[in-house]
Amino acid sequence: MTYERIQERLNTEITDEELNYFIQNNINFVGLNTSNISQYLLAQLYVLNDYMNFDITNILNQIKSLESNKKSSTKKETQFNREPLKGLWHKHFFDAQYILKNIGAEFGLNYDGNKKLDKLLSKNDFNKFDDTMNKKIIYEIVDDGFLGRQKNKKLTGEWIIFTKGKGSNYYLTLARHEEDDSVIYNRIINNITEFKELDFFNHSKTSN
Repeated sequence: MTYERIQERLNTEITDEELNYFIQNNINFVGLNTSNISQYLLAQLYVLNDYMNFDITNILNQIKSLESNKKSSTKKETQFNREPLKGLWHKHFFDAQYILKNIGAEFGLNYDGNKKLDKLLSKNDFNKFDDTMNKKIIYEIVDDGFLGRQKNKKLTGEWIIFTKGKGSNYYLTLARHEEDDSVIYNRIINNITEFKELDFFNHSKTSN
C-alpha cells in the first residue's frame, strides 16, 4: 500500500457526492453504520478502492468484527499507551500482500531469525540438501509462518486507528506500522472534525 499515492489523491478535492456514491454502491458497506467512520477514513478507502485497485473488503470486515465483538483472523485490537497516541486503539487488517510480512514476523527474519526458525531448520541435514528438502522447508515455513498465524488469529498487516467513547467505536484513519506516531497524530488532529467531543480530542487540546 503506497500511502504517498493515497495522500496525493487526498490532497485534491473529493466531494461528498463522490463519497456517498462510493458508499452506496460498494457491497462492503452493507449493514455497516458509517456515521462513526470519519470522512477522512472513508476518503482513504475510496482512493484505495477506485484509484489503487486495493481490495478494501478485509479493512471493512475488521471494522464489522469490532462492531459485532466477533473474533477475526488478525491480532486482537490493542490500545496505545504512549503519547501522542495514548488512549487510541489500533486493529490490524490483512491483505495478500502481507503474507511475506507475516512469515517474516513468525520466524524473526528481520532479526537474523529466532528460536522457532532454528528449530525448524535443525530437523534437516543440510549435508544432504536437495530439491525435495528445499520444497519441504518452504512448505513448513509457509505452513507454520502464515497458516499457523491465521489459525491462531495472529495475522498482521497495517492498522485501523480508532477511539472509544459514549459506548461506541469511532474509526479515524488507516496507518502503517512504519509511520512515526507523531505523523499519525497530526493526520488525525488536522483532518478529523466530526468527533471533536470525544475524550481523545479534548485531551489533545489540553496537552498542546
